[in-house]
Amino acid sequence: MMRILKYSLTLGIGFVFLWFTFRKMDVGALWNILQQVSWLPILFAGAITIVSHVARCLRWRLLISPLKFPIRLGATFAALMIGYAVNLVLPRGGEVARVVSLNKEEDIPMSGLLATVVVERVLDVVALALLLGITLMEFSEPLSRAFPGMEYVGMTMLIVCPLALVSLIVASRYREKVVTIFRRIISRVSQKLSDKLTILLETFLTGISSLHSAGQIGGVILWSVVTWGLYIVAMYLILVSFNLPATYDISLSGAILVLVMTSIGVTIPVPGAVGTYHYLCMQSLVLIFAVQADTAGAFAAISHALSFVVINGIGGTAIWGLQQFGLFKGSASLSKSDATP
Repeated sequence: MMRILKYSLTLGIGFVFLWFTFRKMDVGALWNILQQVSWLPILFAGAITIVSHVARCLRWRLLISPLKFPIRLGATFAALMIGYAVNLVLPRGGEVARVVSLNKEEDIPMSGLLATVVVERVLDVVALALLLGITLMEFSEPLSRAFPGMEYVGMTMLIVCPLALVSLIVASRYREKVVTIFRRIISRVSQKLSDKLTILLETFLTGISSLHSAGQIGGVILWSVVTWGLYIVAMYLILVSFNLPATYDISLSGAILVLVMTSIGVTIPVPGAVGTYHYLCMQSLVLIFAVQADTAGAFAAISHALSFVVINGIGGTAIWGLQQFGLFKGSASLSKSDATP
């Protein structure tokens, strides 16, 4: 019952944001704008979005590599897209779904996979904070007027996220000491519980050890830059499809700003970021670049729909394929796989 109430609440929040976004818009005007859109750049943006997901998979594989399991790119990509598809229905549920999917496909310990997902999320927040810092250098005044306190949000992210990442790396580097202290504390409560949790913690910390060597850190940074760079290019192409760069003098840095604001909308736990994405996208275009509301609303709808189509198309196909060919069968259980050293 509580889950239903929680889901209904998050869904309701999304619809409230959606209503605030489109409440004053003329459906006829929106349709006329959509008829004037150039669809070729949108198709290119869709293709680039898919490539960005592949780049993200390559980064994830690099993070998983210390677990010393063979990892197929196809299985990693399918798990990632399944996670995205689940997020469209269950906010944050996709992180668990992709871990479960890859565990079933490659029999990799789930606690180790979970550690890599945690590192991924911290890396993404750091990247988002850096991009927010870039936009604040150029759009500080209008951004502060449109979204009061945003500069403080950026500063907090830049301080907290690197500290969290460093803490995880230090804990992983001194894994034996951390595990010993953890075992000693938990064993006072229950020896059996201590044994189980210690195995999970060891595997979790092993999943972070990809950030120990300079070479692996360089690879992770490279694929992070490629992934976010492709996001920026895709966003700019959608702006081009609406002729916004020429009409409202929106540069590549403007595309970064819109990407940052929509990414913040995605972090809000609402199914599929419906409403939160649209609202922050439209507000950033209207309040900072003086784009007409109808045009901004149409842009928000199309850019969100593009992501929705790509994720549902690939993620849905991946889920269907896994079920159709029985690829979930015969996998190790959580406790068995996590006991793997």
